[in-house]
Amino acid sequence: MGFHVANTGIEAELQFYELRDANWHNACNCLETSFTRLAGFPYLNREEATSIPLSHRIMQTLQAPDPTNHPAPAIEVDQYDHRLDQWIRDAAKYLPAQGPIDVFVHHNTLHAFQNRPFHEAVKLGLDCYGAQPYLSENVFRELRNQGQISDLTIEKVIERDETEGLEDIIAGLSTRKQIRLALMRHAFHSGPEAELKWIITETNALTEFHPSVSSQNRNKILDAAAIHRSQYPEYELTQPGLPDIDKDWVSKPRDSMEVESYAVRLLWQQCRHAVRIASQPKRQASKLVRPRCLLFHALGHDIDRVVNDFLIRFTSAFVDQGYSSTTLPNRDQGFFECFKTIYRAPSWTIDRWLRPLSQWIRKHENSGATTNEIIYDSLRDLGIDDGNASLFVRQTLLSLGGWAGIVCQLESRQHAVVHPLDSGALRDFLAVRLMLERLAIIDLAHSVPATTNKASRAPTHELIKAMVGARYVSEESTCLRDTFHLFQLAQTLGWTSLDLESLNHEEWQALVEEVNRFDELHRRRIFQDAWESDFRRRTLSAIRQHAANSSEIIRGQRNKSRANLTDQRPSFQIITCIDDREESFRRHLEETDPGCETFGAAGFFAVAMYYRGSTDAFYKPLCPGVITPAHYVQEHASYTHERLHENHAKFRNRLGIAGHAFSAHSRNVIGGMITGLAGGMASVPLIANHQTAVGAL
Repeated sequence: MGFHVANTGIEAELQFYELRDANWHNACNCLETSFTRLAGFPYLNREEATSIPLSHRIMQTLQAPDPTNHPAPAIEVDQYDHRLDQWIRDAAKYLPAQGPIDVFVHHNTLHAFQNRPFHEAVKLGLDCYGAQPYLSENVFRELRNQGQISDLTIEKVIERDETEGLEDIIAGLSTRKQIRLALMRHAFHSGPEAELKWIITETNALTEFHPSVSSQNRNKILDAAAIHRSQYPEYELTQPGLPDIDKDWVSKPRDSMEVESYAVRLLWQQCRHAVRIASQPKRQASKLVRPRCLLFHALGHDIDRVVNDFLIRFTSAFVDQGYSSTTLPNRDQGFFECFKTIYRAPSWTIDRWLRPLSQWIRKHENSGATTNEIIYDSLRDLGIDDGNASLFVRQTLLSLGGWAGIVCQLESRQHAVVHPLDSGALRDFLAVRLMLERLAIIDLAHSVPATTNKASRAPTHELIKAMVGARYVSEESTCLRDTFHLFQLAQTLGWTSLDLESLNHEEWQALVEEVNRFDELHRRRIFQDAWESDFRRRTLSAIRQHAANSSEIIRGQRNKSRANLTDQRPSFQIITCIDDREESFRRHLEETDPGCETFGAAGFFAVAMYYRGSTDAFYKPLCPGVITPAHYVQEHASYTHERLHENHAKFRNRLGIAGHAFSAHSRNVIGGMITGLAGGMASVPLIANHQTAVGAL
């Protein structure tokens, strides 16, 4: 299981930027179709993305309480500061906790959920980071076709997953177990509504039976269609984009396309009608809280692109640990103070969207506003109420999680770095980011006709409503996903048009809820468990077979050799860390030399200490990042080598000064030109070696 989330979340979204010139509705449909790439949408999972129409989600979010129309009751400053600190602490739990690479290299990507069961943890990782918890359903089905996942194991996992109620008959049609097995064994089309609409209009999904339908169920559905036709001769089938059914289809051969098309479309029309009138199950509320998500869905413009690009440059310079030739002004006074010092004065060289920044900074300084008050002002201006504030803060910090995590680590693990950050650095980072996001939204409003005239004076949340509303087109949910699932399931299990026609509202509701409850994520979890179970069975079977095939002579020689070694000293002993990498290394040594003796122990030998070698400039913690060292250990040269040690120290000092000077001067204009010219000479040996190798051939 490996989770990787890009720091900026931009890479996975570059494919969408060509949609800017298209109309907004087509762009939204394309984005809905591409929602499986969740790295670009780290706070909305696929189920939430496809369960509610996009325009409904946008308008529901925009209908949040407006702070200007419904002012919140007065809150004491101390109380609000406490809540803000709590929001930031809660968000910090989800930030990457990777320490400096020279201190401790291991990092559990899901460290925030490590106290949860596996399946619960990876699902929370999907909701929080947008990282996929399992392989895709298509990959699992390919593994099943290859024989790596058996149907028998899938059935056992389903029985183990839900021990009660599997034999309950749903809507008088099939048992819960039969429905789930059918959804696991057959590859049904599934996806956003835009994708399903394309399948309906461009493929033969409504004119031919699904490939998984057996001949018995096919004949059963055809017979029911003929009976329905005889009972209701005036019943018409209408489907936009499909040709009309020939009125004389009954007289045609049973295997003709017209007969099959009528039966399939009759089944589809009944599923569509029944799902529309059935009571719909409650959907999980959308987690689109950030204005960036609303604007990106509605306009195809991502404000994170410019905000992250600017914030990465500034943050990387601020967290520098001494490698840069210069230091940012007022760095020791904090992240926000350093930021204000640099951008307080107006500059014509700055990007257009950042030009109001100097005026904002001076306004805050003149009012004496604290960092907490600036954050609160940004939340109010963006229209974020207290109920969504905690989630909004977490999403905002995770939008650039890598750099926010570095700031958090330098603030909380001050003992592990040379230049730590003072307490409150992550809060300052949040204040700067919110200010930049507001500027980016205002700049975007200047380019949208509906908000051009009021972009400089209206509150930001009003600009967001106007920009999204300018591209808003109302649409009704057709429940296409539920209909398509039931339509394919009915063919596979042999549900006829007569069976479906007899269902009442409650039975349809129970059927729709059952199919929705066993969604794609649930099916992928079943596939994962079945895959692991079959893999474990095959591995253990192979080990058992290998042991059975070993001859008695070989086993006897091995036992005799080991018996002779019991009274002898081991050829060598080795102690390694208790780690999966070192474990395989120890196994290899034992197989290569049965006379050796290996041990496993904690890598830091349970002695958490700061260590400084005789040639080191600083102490380094020698323990995992979750442990604070309690001891200081320093290496000293013996008195017989003191003079030699001093000479070596002076030489290293001169060498370090020279190296630093070269690194610093190589970054100016003249030094960069010299380095570029000299660096080109390094290609000469490479080209010579290549030509020599070609000549030898």
